[in-house]
Amino acid sequence: MYIKLKKSIPDLFILLLGIIVLLIIPYEINSTPGNNTGPRFFPYLLSGLIALLSIMLILTSVFKKSVNSNANKEDVEVTENRQYLRVVLIIGCAFIWMLLIPILGVTIPTFLTTFLSMWILGERKAKSLIFIPFLLTITIYYVFAVILSVRFPDGLFY
Repeated sequence: MYIKLKKSIPDLFILLLGIIVLLIIPYEINSTPGNNTGPRFFPYLLSGLIALLSIMLILTSVFKKSVNSNANKEDVEVTENRQYLRVVLIIGCAFIWMLLIPILGVTIPTFLTTFLSMWILGERKAKSLIFIPFLLTITIYYVFAVILSVRFPDGLFY
C-alpha cells in the first residue's frame, strides 16, 4: 500500500495545484455580473478537470493490482527507462524545432519534428510517417497563416 501511495505523489501534487488554482481564481479574475460564461469560466473548467483527472489517477494507482514476480518487475524497469529516453528525445526534438524556426521558417521544422517524434514513438509505416506530418504542417499553416492571418517567421526558403 505504501508503494502505491508513493507512486501517486505526482498525482497528489497535481491535485493540490488544481485545488489551489480553483481557490485563487476569484481573487485574480474579475467577474462580470449576469453572465454565466464570464472570464472565470474556462479557468474554473480547466482547473476542475485537472483536479478531477488527478483524483482518477490516484484512485487507479491505489486500486490497481500489483505485479509480484521479479521477472516482470525487471521488464517494467527496462520499459520505463525506454519511455524516459523517448521523452528526452522528443523534448530534444522540440528544442531543435525552436532553434530551426528562425532559420528555416515554420513549415520544414514542423514537418521534420512531427516525423521524428512519430518515429521515436514507434511508428514505422512509411505512409503514416510522410502523410501525417505533411497533413499536420499544411493544417497548421492554413489555420494560422490563411484563416487567422498570423505572420510566421521568415525562413530560408520564403
